[in-house]
Amino acid sequence: MDFVNTSNVFELPSYQRRLRHLKLVAVRNLKCQFQSGKELSDLETFFCLHKDRDSKEFYQSERITASLNPSWQSFDISRYEDKINTTSQSLLVRVWVKNKTSTRLLLDWMVELNALEYLADKLQQDKGIKYAPNTLIFGMFDQFFRAPEVRPVGVGIGDPGVEAEDDKSSKSQSVSTQCFLKVEIASTKKSYTASSLSRIYTVLRAIKQTQASVHKVRRSIEDKLLSSQETTRKRAEHEDLLLKREQLCAEVTWRTASVNKMKDHADQLHRSNQEQETAMKKNKEKLEEKQREQAEKKKDYDQTREKLIKESAQLFIRRKQLIRELATYIYPITEVFIYIHSTPVI
Repeated sequence: MDFVNTSNVFELPSYQRRLRHLKLVAVRNLKCQFQSGKELSDLETFFCLHKDRDSKEFYQSERITASLNPSWQSFDISRYEDKINTTSQSLLVRVWVKNKTSTRLLLDWMVELNALEYLADKLQQDKGIKYAPNTLIFGMFDQFFRAPEVRPVGVGIGDPGVEAEDDKSSKSQSVSTQCFLKVEIASTKKSYTASSLSRIYTVLRAIKQTQASVHKVRRSIEDKLLSSQETTRKRAEHEDLLLKREQLCAEVTWRTASVNKMKDHADQLHRSNQEQETAMKKNKEKLEEKQREQAEKKKDYDQTREKLIKESAQLFIRRKQLIRELATYIYPITEVFIYIHSTPVI
């Protein structure tokens, strides 16, 4: 019974690896000339995936800072089915390194997924593995793969002599080189036939049709969501306008009532002012009438006074005349000399 040693089930020829199986990309033992001897705080790394060398990238990772072993976030290739063929077995990986002043291309590798070798189940368990500079690691099937190591011609994987020679250098790779699966050649069968391929292509067409219908339904749902969001936004704007209109109407009503109240108060003031004006006019007329009466009285008083002054002057003059007449004609005044003690007395 013949057996063939294989390091892992993923290394069987029947185990096909497609682009749709790729979930993660990482780099170990990153080396770049322009960054050697410098601080890692300014170092940024990211990668891009291309269909081939002539096409633009269909995916670009986030940027990781200050790390020589960057592990980028996992991604879903099925999201880019409209840009690439997910059944392809190769892709172009470009790893870029950026510092303060420039961005440089570090790795430019056309990867054949079927040529990768199994590495480990988890990246956390490979702390003891020594990686070659700028080793690319790919995550597929919840496992991790890398490029196969170059071995001397005529020496196969799992050969005891090679294991003895590389014992010191391959202790860290015991997981990938010491776990073997024996397969009986007589019991092996073809992994596919024409009918199975036709069924696979039929299933693929059905899957693509289903994906197209799902994409169409998704588009319709997104359009409905967008239209519902637009309708909701317009309704919100309409309700906002109605609320503003009600507020403005209430404010107009309040201001109208306030203006009417002010008008009533102004009318009352106007009526009271008119009444006061009428009363003042009547008082003015009375005062003018009294003033005329006083003027007449003053005129009479002046006339009477002038008359009295004239009469007083006439009386004074007449009094003088009478005194003069009394002194001259009726009672004349003469000088009488009286001698007392020989002194004449007048």
